Amino acid sequence: MNIRIQTPTRIRHYQLKVQIFNFHRFKSLHQQVSIEMNSVDSYSHQARVYQRHSLSSSCNTFHSYRTITLRSILDMSLESGKYYISAMITEGKNKVGRYWVEDRSLGPKRVILLPETGGPDGWSPEWTIEKKDDGYIMKSLNNYTTGLDGELVAILIPDMAPPQIWKITAQPRHGENVYTVEANDSSEGWVVPEPTELSPVIVRPLIVGLSEPPFFPPTELFKIEPIDA
Repeated sequence: MNIRIQTPTRIRHYQLKVQIFNFHRFKSLHQQVSIEMNSVDSYSHQARVYQRHSLSSSCNTFHSYRTITLRSILDMSLESGKYYISAMITEGKNKVGRYWVEDRSLGPKRVILLPETGGPDGWSPEWTIEKKDDGYIMKSLNNYTTGLDGELVAILIPDMAPPQIWKITAQPRHGENVYTVEANDSSEGWVVPEPTELSPVIVRPLIVGLSEPPFFPPTELFKIEPIDA
């Protein structure tokens, strides 16, 4: 049997070849890892740039929308004068106000959803809106209104109840000249719960959708338009 003896020179030569191989293998692996790290850094940078751009665009859009909305609200603010008020639950087809047939007592008079056909000749369901420093006084047929026992009523005798100060807020997302009407402390507001003619306008806490700007159902929205002089 032939036995091959490794001389020291052969052993050193073999070890050197192994070291050179391992060096080139490590160098290749190092280059691959470097390339992958550069790719990760590039993607991270792109993601950060996109995130900043998206956030900036969203902020600009939101700021622009809020500016437009604020401008719309300011443009739709009401001055003292004569107005018609219609319920959006019937798409503005029915006005709200006091009925043309009322009892002859001096008790509070209901504000209701009036028939679409209107009333007799010479009768008009007009409202007088008086602008105050802290809100509005709203009069139906020249008598101021207030919430009483959960209903909107007109007070004929001032000693029965003081005039209520109402907060009229434009809701431009729901259309031109569309508003909500609330108590000055926002604790309750006007609501037409059903589109049935002669049904009363009630006063209760409003349902507000969680959005920006807030969303209101049509039962809580009213179109308020000035009467042409």
